[in-house]
Amino acid sequence: MMKQRVKFILCFILLLAANVYAAEQNLDADRAYNQGVDFYSKLDYNKAEENFLQSMNTQDKRLEQWSAYNLGNAFFKQAQTAEQSDPASANQTYQKALDFLKRAIELDPEDKDAKYNYELTAKKIIEQKQKDQQQNQKDKQQNQKDKQQNEKDKQQDQKDQQQDKQEKQDQQKNQDQENQQDKQEKQDQQDNQEQKDQQDKQNAKASENQQDKSQNASQQNEQNRQMTEQEAKMLLDNFQQSEDKKKEMDLYKAQQQDSPGVKGW
Repeated sequence: MMKQRVKFILCFILLLAANVYAAEQNLDADRAYNQGVDFYSKLDYNKAEENFLQSMNTQDKRLEQWSAYNLGNAFFKQAQTAEQSDPASANQTYQKALDFLKRAIELDPEDKDAKYNYELTAKKIIEQKQKDQQQNQKDKQQNQKDKQQNEKDKQQDQKDQQQDKQEKQDQQKNQDQENQQDKQEKQDQQDNQEQKDQQDKQNAKASENQQDKSQNASQQNEQNRQMTEQEAKMLLDNFQQSEDKKKEMDLYKAQQQDSPGVKGW
């Protein structure tokens, strides 16, 4: 009899402790739920999510259902915010929202709001998948265009490089021709100058020879014109003798005319 009473007392104590623990747990869950609602109203969905997850840990099915419903809504809002910046993360968050809304419906099949939000979230996931597929298709097309453009740019670069190479070769060829032409012109100028110098030397020498010749001729003429005093005297004597002879001849002729009959001595 004593053993049965002791057993009954132990069971009562355990039940009481369990009720106390459950009551404390429910109290913590209520507090976390209320904080979650407060954060949700302030649009702080991350903090709301943390508190609703805590309020899910309760023996109160009604509180658990509300917490699951609000968790689904909090994840939905987070997914909406991430759609543009991080589509992959948004898809995962939409899926979390769908899971918690499903749990809310399981806890309360009559919750029309939970059903509506579940359908809305499911549509969002489908739309997001379609957007992802379209985006992937666009990315694929863009990648193909980029690849074609890169190939086109590569070909254009090769063409430009070949053209630049050809232009450089042409420029080098023209430069070489100009250098050769300049060199030839300089050589021609040098040759012409040498020929001119040679001709000038020849002309100068010829002129010098001519001057020497003229000078010699002048000297010779001068010498020819000049007579010594003796030659002049001799010439004058000869001239005088010639005159004397002429006079004698003239006198002789005159005598002969005066005495024609005389023939000798």
